[in-house]
Amino acid sequence: MVVEPVPVKIVCDVHSAFDVNNKFTHQDVDFTVFTGAYRIRNPQMSVRATIQQNGRWDNAKMGLIYHSGVGSELNFNYLDGTNSFPGSSEFRTFDITTLRSNADRIVGISFVNRHNHAYVLQDDARPFSAYESRGNMNGHCYYRNRDLVNEYSEDYVFTHFTLKSNTPYNEGDVYVFGELTDWQLQEDAKLHYNKEFDFWETELLLKQGAYNYQYVYLPYGSSTIDATYVEGSHYETSNIYNIYVYYQEEGSSYDQLIGFQSCSIVDREH
Repeated sequence: MVVEPVPVKIVCDVHSAFDVNNKFTHQDVDFTVFTGAYRIRNPQMSVRATIQQNGRWDNAKMGLIYHSGVGSELNFNYLDGTNSFPGSSEFRTFDITTLRSNADRIVGISFVNRHNHAYVLQDDARPFSAYESRGNMNGHCYYRNRDLVNEYSEDYVFTHFTLKSNTPYNEGDVYVFGELTDWQLQEDAKLHYNKEFDFWETELLLKQGAYNYQYVYLPYGSSTIDATYVEGSHYETSNIYNIYVYYQEEGSSYDQLIGFQSCSIVDREH
């Protein structure tokens, strides 16, 4: 990502949704752009913004036009939900940086037929659970092998996931989702029902490291990923929002990235 040498200033504010129906489940991302040295004659035509949640592009808000402005100040504060995202819940975690003992949320490790296996603590669906604060990496991961000091020594592990739910999920599919699946719905990450043990399960081949993940739902016939159907949704969730501001000069055929800013509802608390 290359930002122009003299970026604009972006001041953002993440807060519970203005819409009373979504006040406790969604987050609004308001922000103001101070154009500074840029002499923008027609911002309605030449300035666009994108909001990205936790590095995802599938649910990004793109092509946003400023709502109001005075002089060099452009306000992207909406009241109609244009800038609103479901908060979902804090990401789940597990740690496979070591295969010598059970680390965070790992309940078993084995070596079978020349392959490593790790078993993540069984998860419960939580669509109606209260908000639970926990430290996480907002869906991201990092690779590390604590068993060896050599760099790039991470081994691969078949990592097993199980989900207990009272919902049959007979009108769509559930997937493990996050940076560990490149923020995509991968076939290997789709859960299948185990009738004998009455849970949903799948396994992924992952490099040793520390991971965040969540369960998302895709209704049959839809292309919209739902991160709330299994996980629930709360306005307090510490999602990270990336804001990109683009400017197309008169007579130009390309957009310049003139500003970038990250923010979270956690920023309001400090």
